[in-house]
Amino acid sequence: MATKNLSTDLFFLSSTNVFMEQESKLLEAKKAVLSMFEVSFAEVPEVVDIKVVYEKLIVALDEPELFNRLSRREEKLIPWALLQLIEDEPLYERPGATTTVVSWLLNKKRYQSIPGFIHAFLSEYPITSKSFASLKNAIEALIEKSDSPKVASLKEWSLNVDLFSQTVMSDFVQIAVEKSLSECVAKYRLYRGLQFGSFFKVGLASLLTELSGSLSAFKSIEQEKITEDLIGTFIDSNECFVYPALRNDFVEGLLLSYQSAPPKKRLKDRIKKVILKHYGDPRISKARWVGVSEEAVSVMKAWMVENTMHDFFNLLSHVAKTDSTADNHWQYRKRFWNAYLKKGVIQEAWVALGPRANQEASAFLSKSSSFATLTGGAQNHSSLIMVIGGVLITEWSHSGKYRLWERNLSGPTLYKRAYKRSELVSDSDYEGAHHSSDSGGWQYKLSTLIKDLTGISVSSREYMNDR
Repeated sequence: MATKNLSTDLFFLSSTNVFMEQESKLLEAKKAVLSMFEVSFAEVPEVVDIKVVYEKLIVALDEPELFNRLSRREEKLIPWALLQLIEDEPLYERPGATTTVVSWLLNKKRYQSIPGFIHAFLSEYPITSKSFASLKNAIEALIEKSDSPKVASLKEWSLNVDLFSQTVMSDFVQIAVEKSLSECVAKYRLYRGLQFGSFFKVGLASLLTELSGSLSAFKSIEQEKITEDLIGTFIDSNECFVYPALRNDFVEGLLLSYQSAPPKKRLKDRIKKVILKHYGDPRISKARWVGVSEEAVSVMKAWMVENTMHDFFNLLSHVAKTDSTADNHWQYRKRFWNAYLKKGVIQEAWVALGPRANQEASAFLSKSSSFATLTGGAQNHSSLIMVIGGVLITEWSHSGKYRLWERNLSGPTLYKRAYKRSELVSDSDYEGAHHSSDSGGWQYKLSTLIKDLTGISVSSREYMNDR
């Protein structure tokens, strides 16, 4: 009997513990949800109502006694009427307008407009305006002098986050880097549309500017975390760009820091995939890169060299399997040029595919591959066009000489969408056949020539094996 009672007690005790744990979790979840809205900003009013108050403010600025005719509801709309662009310029840009409006609110101890001021301030956040400092100081003074219990939590919050300090954006950047952008949203209460407001956009721009010079300095795992956070913030589930005005900032933030030290392959491939989808290949989709710095474009172009080289290597592998007339020494060409790729000295690269290779491209090239067409030669021939140390070089998938143009400008034009064979073989400064591949004959001659012309050296140990 005692055992039964003990078992029963243990059952109820266990059930109680489970219930208490569940209740505790529910309370924690409730607190988390409530914390999102514990600082209650005002609801955004209708534009037509804002315009009505705007017109009244225009008149009252010349006749201050008319401020007293504003209803309590209209007083709450003052922040939007003052900060939003209604006509040619926002009202706060007019000399003395902000001081006059806020002085009246202070003298009358009208603090019910404070939630609206904070919301409108975060929404508009005109940091580039010459009136920004005076506007910020006026709103801060209004909050500081408020003794209303209804806005006490707002007052405490604005002090805790240093909303009006000179360091608020550097604080934003630090939180984003050390934690996440969602943490920034939570800290600054950027809900109810404010995640699309100017405060958040300025914060994003500040973060991207910081990362453009420092992202490569973080540990690899931190680089990946920050990059994924940025991608998740800027690109929604429908693969649409969320902040179009920050397109250039976004791509520069991801690329500029890697001018001298590229990221690890996984992260580089991730960044390339996102950029190719939303910006295209900068070598041929120039319109989508307008406004992006040349330095950032150069980084992406350098990364695209890998794609192009791998495309050509895949082409060589493909034709060797499917074309009995393919050069049986293709593996030596792959090893040779792969050595220069690994060395990181190939500045630019482009592939022109012959008609047959072009038809079969889907079998050996990725969907994101960019290439040109080639006519005027054998149907199954294709060409690789490269620049190493300013010297332009063409190589072929089948039997065909390598050719070099000592001055890049005198050789074939890079990144055309179509070539004739004559463009890739005429008037070269140097050329050579691929003799004695297995003993490194042509490889030695070509590597020596490249060294003489550019100063770039690759050893036979590097270009004669796959390691």
